Formats: sequence, C-alpha cells, structure tokens
Amino acid sequence: MRSLLSPWQRRSRAFTLIELLVVIAIIAVLIALLLPAVQQAREAARRTQCKNNMKQLGVALHNYHDTANCFPVGNHFNYRGNWRVAILPMIDQANAYNQMSFNGGAGLFTGWGSSYDAPNTFLSGYFVPGFNCPSSTLPKNSTLGVMNNFCNGQTMDYVGIGGAVDETVAPTWDPAVRNQCSDIVYSGRDCYNGLLPALRHKGIKDATDGTSNTMLVAEQSGMVNKVDVRANYWGGWTGTSLGRTVFPAVTGCEIVAGITTLRYQINANSAPSGDQPWYLNTVINSFHVGGCHGLLADGSVRFLSQNMNLATLVRVACMNDGTILGEF
Repeated sequence: MRSLLSPWQRRSRAFTLIELLVVIAIIAVLIALLLPAVQQAREAARRTQCKNNMKQLGVALHNYHDTANCFPVGNHFNYRGNWRVAILPMIDQANAYNQMSFNGGAGLFTGWGSSYDAPNTFLSGYFVPGFNCPSSTLPKNSTLGVMNNFCNGQTMDYVGIGGAVDETVAPTWDPAVRNQCSDIVYSGRDCYNGLLPALRHKGIKDATDGTSNTMLVAEQSGMVNKVDVRANYWGGWTGTSLGRTVFPAVTGCEIVAGITTLRYQINANSAPSGDQPWYLNTVINSFHVGGCHGLLADGSVRFLSQNMNLATLVRVACMNDGTILGEF
C-alpha cells in the first residue's frame, strides 16, 4: 500500500545551525547555574566535617580533663610535645602515643629538627585526619619552611588558645590579666590567660568567665598574605623553644608549636609582628568564607565571623577577664 505522505513529509528534518546554537547556549547557562551550587554543596559538606573535627577534639580534651582534672599543657619546653600529643589516647591513637619518646637531645628530635629521635621516626608520615580541615588547600605533611617540618611530619589546622592580649590598651586593659602576659619578645607577646598555655595546666575551674564564654581551640587552616604561618614549628607535635622554664620571665627565643596568643583579628592579612611570623602570635583563619571555627570550653563549636571586634575576640579567648559578653 502506498504511503499517503508526500516525499516532502517523509523527508527527515535536521536541526538548523541557529537551533543548534540555541541548544548549546541553554546547556551552557544550565551548567553555569549548576556548578556554583555543586561547589557550595561541597563546601558546606567540608565545613560540616571541619566543625565535626573540632567537636571531636573537644570531646577528647574533656575526656582528658575527666581523667587528669585539668586540660593538658598547651606545650612543653625543649619541643617535648604539645596538647595534640596528650589527647592521642582519647582519639583512638593510644598505640602511637605509647611509642613516642620525649627523652632525646631535643625532645622528639635527635638535634634541633634535623631528624626524629629513633623511637619517634614513625612520626615521619604519621597522619591523623581529624587534625586537618578538608577545606584547606595547605599541605598536611609538609617539608616546606620552618613553620612546617623538616622531618615530614603532620602539620595541623587547629591551634590551642594559650591566651590573648589587646595591644591597643595593653598592659592595663583589665586588672585580672595584666600580670598574665610576658613582656615583648621578638616583637611578640605570650600570655597564659587562656586554657591551653605553655608550661601550665589549666582546668574548667580556672574559666571563671564560664566555659561557654571561653575559647579552647581555634581553626588555623588558612594563609596570611598568601603565606603558610600555622603554629607547626618543626611539625605539629612539638612544643616550645629551649630556655623557657619560668613564666612570665621570658628572655630567650620564643617559638611555639600547637598554641597561639591571640593578638590579631580573624583572617588578618598581615603576618604577626616580629623577626619571623611564627613567633607567638599566629593568626587564626580558614578557607571558609567569612571566618573560622572556634571550640569553646563547654564543648560547643561556633563559627566566628572575621568581622568580630578584636576586643570581643580577645575576651572570648581569655578565661578570667571578668567581662560580660553578649552575642558573638
């Protein structure tokens, strides 16, 4: 039976060039709209994971407190470890903690960062995921620069709060803390008005401002003026420099790992004062938009805006300044 369709009707019809270009343009617009949404969803997931990392650190620090009736020392002199080492048994890393030796010539090292002491060689490449923010593009096992590690050990993104100082009115900004900060050392200032200071144990009883008003750990996963200045001098596991046995009488070189004395705003884009940027007052920061996370002593994690007033940030970092804080 013959088809009733004419030859013109039976002829297949292709896209014209204009129609093809319109389709391509529509697809391009859809992709352009979709990609930012995908990126935002991924960043939201990374930010949630970072917050969860800090929450787990808070649980570990509180478990340590339940056992010892205090928080760990922020860091020890002669590079013999910091609070990150102390909480390893509380984050299912007891085997690593039990292997560590602090009896070498320079703490964890055989001699001033050249190599790990024999029992500690496993630290070269040893990695605990919970100490790094997934949003950070900085190296997690770095040999780049003295702020990181000569020995290829882990560099961390969460820093303990040893204290804080408001340079605009120091040293008389509050009577409760004026005697808790060192003199200027290499243009930096060290304080022990926080809960994880060098050489000292502090506990919840010392947080007279209240645990919900005192910061314990802060995120430090970003860069300062495109430079990595995280508090990881000779790696994330070490302590503070030699010769620091009396506080606040500080006369020697002050280089610390694991903690900071807050002195600058969140995401500040200028390196801390001093001969080198790793002296005492490293900046808290992140690759998250608008601020960074802070772990409070009550175990909660807050996202702190980079627009927070410096005076407010300093008082959140201090455990006993007596200031009544509002919302932050």
